[in-house]
Amino acid sequence: MSPKKKDDEKKEEEDKKKEELQEDEKKEEKEDERKEENKEEEKNDSNKDKVKSPAKSRDVAVAPNALSFPEKGSLKQLIIMNTTDQRLAVKVKCSDNQLYRVAPVFGFCPQKGTLKVDVLRREGP
Repeated sequence: MSPKKKDDEKKEEEDKKKEELQEDEKKEEKEDERKEENKEEEKNDSNKDKVKSPAKSRDVAVAPNALSFPEKGSLKQLIIMNTTDQRLAVKVKCSDNQLYRVAPVFGFCPQKGTLKVDVLRREGP
């Protein structure tokens, strides 16, 4: 083999090695980027834990504990008491909206305050 061919082969080998090194560096950079993204996601997840959780049963009291209605229908009132130092949002859900009406469905209960909710039972079975 001529010396020129040997030199060409060496250059080709060196070029291949350089390309491989560059590819490895790119892979490492991508891995580092992924690690940084994961760290950011973990930080965001830990910040989610700091968001205030919904009211717990000890934060809210409801009077009376139970309501009973005659079949002919009637109106009763619930009083929701907020025992915290913060204003709370309230949403009342009803499983039978044709027979019962609730007002207000949404509301705010002031700190250490109360919210009155009317529950109407219409005539029916």
